[in-house]
Amino acid sequence: MKNKNKEFIKAYNFTPVLKDYDWGSLSGIQNIIEREDLKGNPLAELWMGSHKNGDGMVTVSDDKKIKLSEFIKTDSSAILGKAVSKKYNKELPFLFKILAAEKPLSIQVHPSKKEAEKGFDNEEKGKIDISAFNRTYKDENHKPELIYTLTDFYLLKGFKDYIFVYSNLKDFSPLLIKKAEKENCLSTIKKLFTYLLSMDKNDLNDVIDQTLYNCRKNKGIISDTINNFFSVYGYDPGVLAPLFLNIIKLKPYNALFIPAGEMHSYISGIGFEIMANSDNVLRGGLTTKYIDVKGLLEIGNFKKSSIDKGITAPKIKNNTEEYITSAGEFIFSVISLDKGSYSHKKSRKNIEFYFYIGSGCKVTFPKENSEYDFKNGDSFIIPACAFPYTINGDGTLYMASVNI
Repeated sequence: MKNKNKEFIKAYNFTPVLKDYDWGSLSGIQNIIEREDLKGNPLAELWMGSHKNGDGMVTVSDDKKIKLSEFIKTDSSAILGKAVSKKYNKELPFLFKILAAEKPLSIQVHPSKKEAEKGFDNEEKGKIDISAFNRTYKDENHKPELIYTLTDFYLLKGFKDYIFVYSNLKDFSPLLIKKAEKENCLSTIKKLFTYLLSMDKNDLNDVIDQTLYNCRKNKGIISDTINNFFSVYGYDPGVLAPLFLNIIKLKPYNALFIPAGEMHSYISGIGFEIMANSDNVLRGGLTTKYIDVKGLLEIGNFKKSSIDKGITAPKIKNNTEEYITSAGEFIFSVISLDKGSYSHKKSRKNIEFYFYIGSGCKVTFPKENSEYDFKNGDSFIIPACAFPYTINGDGTLYMASVNI
């Protein structure tokens, strides 16, 4: 059958948006994309998507680049796929990133779709400018996310059982127990954590001082994490979060899913991150950005969470690992070209977004007799209508597509 969208049967080079947040690595992303000129300064994230805070550029001809959002508008059905275009209102539903954390990120949660719509509407009605420091909801989307690690990756995620939290407080911060009990805030994790985030500054300082002293007597990952947090953020309530939240170490090439409402903080490491197309983050500490304790407490999930909850195993077929979650907006795939070529011969459902690490790969469209070469650190897009094609080379392709 003849393809009606012949003009889009290409592999389009994509220029990502770089984010230089202060917690970023001095060399992680720089090494991946081979940019020596960027080393020595923090580079936290590389964004591949069309979000208004990071709308990357598509090379549509040798001398012309346009924003991805504008490219999609030229023919959303051909580029995204008919089903995706219809379901997601002619917009790319995911945001694909590389994340490199050298310092801990904030204690944070992300809203559900319903919470995001309500929060965005309230801030719009309150006439809070979208770029204002105290703006929490940047869009109306939820933000379930998947992290796939390239290095050892440390994070906090989900609350421990109350018994273990109380035990930690006895060992490290008995003064917090005493003060919380006095304020009738000791009966649940939510009451305890709420009290911690809203403590009087002098009381908080006293509790942290006691905790740091006890860290010298109680060696281990909890002490190490608290000391790390304090060295970066000082007398911040988030410094005590390791007493409440699970501390997790992921080895390289593992995936972890974080749903809406799950309290977490990335501590250190490099990995790919894929999420619904949103930049909504509610923060409670460990940051110089706006802290919305009230909002965080309203949407946060305070139920106990096991260490392995969210660990996502791949569906393996030939040389491809496919990571599928409950999020409809995305699928993440890892394709090893060292194990063979990757081909897509059938009519496809949606867009495919690639990031390549290797010494070179070639995308071939046999019916069009066309080829496109990519080098290490390149990202590129293959529209939904562009098939069949084959990719040959070495190294690894990391691919984002839509779960539809």
